Amino acid sequence: MKTPKPKRLPSGSWHVQLRLGGESISITEPTEKLCTQKAQLIKAEHLAGKKRNQAEGAGVTLSRAIELYCEDRSNGLSPSTIRKYYAVKENHFQELMPLRIDRITDRQWQRAVNAMLGTYAPKTVKVSVGLVKTVVKAACGHFPDISIGKASAQKAREMDKVRFLEPEQIPLFVKSASKSPLSVPMLLALSSLRISEIDGLDWADVVSGKDGFTVKIRRVRIMDKDGNWILLDGAKNETSVRNVPVLIPELNKAIKEARKPSGKVMDCCQETLRRSAKRACENAGIPFPGIHGLRHTFASLSAHLGIPEIVSQEIGGWANDKTMKEIYTHVARSDVAASLSKIRAFYESNQGPTADENDGGTSDGSDNGKS
Repeated sequence: MKTPKPKRLPSGSWHVQLRLGGESISITEPTEKLCTQKAQLIKAEHLAGKKRNQAEGAGVTLSRAIELYCEDRSNGLSPSTIRKYYAVKENHFQELMPLRIDRITDRQWQRAVNAMLGTYAPKTVKVSVGLVKTVVKAACGHFPDISIGKASAQKAREMDKVRFLEPEQIPLFVKSASKSPLSVPMLLALSSLRISEIDGLDWADVVSGKDGFTVKIRRVRIMDKDGNWILLDGAKNETSVRNVPVLIPELNKAIKEARKPSGKVMDCCQETLRRSAKRACENAGIPFPGIHGLRHTFASLSAHLGIPEIVSQEIGGWANDKTMKEIYTHVARSDVAASLSKIRAFYESNQGPTADENDGGTSDGSDNGKS
């Protein structure tokens, strides 16, 4: 399989998206040559790790196989993703973890999955099964035959559907959020920032300009595999290191009132922000979409207003337009209704004369003897 050819981003950098072992890996570098070289290096490391795992597959346990999988992809996976994988290792499939991975039968896999379905949410089972199937494939060269059932799979897909605020709900949220001591981080989420980016933001990264403030995304605060909070330079991917203009008047006002020379912008834990945003939605009488749902709302509103996708992609820091289109850009119900009304109006305005309107005609096509 050839390494994909890098594409140039609006910022001038070069970007390529790799798909290795079921994982999507984003690479961005200043030049096309550097981007290609890094992609080739990561791919070579992946293939080397794959060969090593398959060579060791006869004796490795499921627990060790997951560790090897994470170690071999440490350059491509974020610490938060690795933490999720280690959480699977520590909490799920415990009866299978000490067994040699090449000796676990499909029947044993299915029994373990069935037991999980009776305890955990379908989405949790889906993530765990996806990981172990990929790990087995990397270690032994084949996928185990595991099923979570059509009903559970459908429910998991429904749970994966993210929520967002409709255009008419956004002003209500802004008004309610503006009354909160955490109005700045709430409205930053509505401006496209991820919660890890907000948590990593320093007041020194918020700069003033003639059109308002601009927020520089330069670092994130996330939890590593050991459950420790760490501050990392950079962001989820290279395209996420960006400058975000503050376009909400209430946010510009809130920043002016709260701004300091330096220090954390969000001086609370992430869960406190979630609870406060939920309370703001409840006070406004609208559903709570989640903090990440507010980021989704930015993309959805951009689509509703007809903002060019390339502009929304750059402000939101999405690695590619495919991600934004398939995962983040939702069509508001009001837009669907308006589109249906246009189609209905088209047909109504182009209807021919009805049978009763024909010159003396009847519904059966006769002319009652008239000539």
